[in-house]
Amino acid sequence: MTTEPTTPKYSLRASFFSICSKCPGAWSNTEGAQIRLDSDNPQANVGTITHEVCAEIVHDGERPEIAPWLREHGHTDIDEDEIGRLTWHAQTFWQEHGHLFLEPETELPLETIVGDFRITGHTDVLAYCSDCCRVLDWKGGYRTEVDCEPQIRVYGFLALRQRPVSQEDEVKVTVVWLRDQTFQTWTWTRQELEDWMEETLDRIQHWNGLYTVGSHCRYCPNMFNCPAQTTLVKSTITGLGEIDGQDGPVQVAQLAEIYAGVQNVERLIKAYRERLKMAISANGPIPLAEGMELALTVSQTETIDPLQGWAVLDSYFTDPKQLAACIKISKPKFLSAVAANVTRSKGLAKEEAMQRLRDAGAISTSPRESLRLRKQQKAIENKAE
Repeated sequence: MTTEPTTPKYSLRASFFSICSKCPGAWSNTEGAQIRLDSDNPQANVGTITHEVCAEIVHDGERPEIAPWLREHGHTDIDEDEIGRLTWHAQTFWQEHGHLFLEPETELPLETIVGDFRITGHTDVLAYCSDCCRVLDWKGGYRTEVDCEPQIRVYGFLALRQRPVSQEDEVKVTVVWLRDQTFQTWTWTRQELEDWMEETLDRIQHWNGLYTVGSHCRYCPNMFNCPAQTTLVKSTITGLGEIDGQDGPVQVAQLAEIYAGVQNVERLIKAYRERLKMAISANGPIPLAEGMELALTVSQTETIDPLQGWAVLDSYFTDPKQLAACIKISKPKFLSAVAANVTRSKGLAKEEAMQRLRDAGAISTSPRESLRLRKQQKAIENKAE
């Protein structure tokens, strides 16, 4: 694949590849439109601020004090606890693995031209090491929300495009999931990414007219006027309307058959609610018939801080067990605190803490049922020899 020196006809951002690599129709029907982002959306602001703090962690080696930092930068309306939780894992990751990123650069815009396309992206951390280049991407969402691999393939592709050409070059791209407190690393050669980009852009530019519906649809600019979405929603609603309340074999099969469609309708409804809230937030209440209107309301939820209120809480109980029964311990937060207080293996410290709690009879388990689509499990026959 060669890089064309001429001005490209189209532009594609790395973030859009997670959509259009799965459904080229998303790009074809929006002429390369980008993912909708609302800069006034609180979650968008949380993401932006989290990345700013993460950049300081990379530069300084440690996280700034969150409350003073937010005040200094004018973010007085942001939940400091949420920023603290997200960036705590960023600091933990960087303290353990930051030495792999030699002379890292942060918030670096990259671009290259490939045929008719200008490919652009924004890397959170980029470092060119002696044996490879390394890219790091902070993710503030949950690991199960979206398939980010196409996006980070583009980051790796762009990073290698900045280096002198060598087919042996490698890039290691790491995604740090701040909410899940996990990370993933992929390794690709220059040739692997060049081949992947060529094939992906060919499918996008020469779209076969078939839409692909899936979890990627929730971020698609074409989501609410996609023919495939319309067809799936109509068939799903029809299927829901045909459920008769009986649990015979035919009915159970029908229930299972429309499950994927129901998941998709739920995603559409969630996206619709988010879009409606954004519209009302920007334009005010929406008048409806019969003197009604649709508005955003705010309710306050009070949360007790056990540390700040411990003396008050303790004064109401003569038996410590009564107070203990009112308190719920978050396992992830407890283990994070354990790991933060040790210099030895953090994984072993967590395992030891949990085993001590089990030995003390402080751990209980309960089953949680959830629906999941998976490949059929084949029965294994045990035959006597």
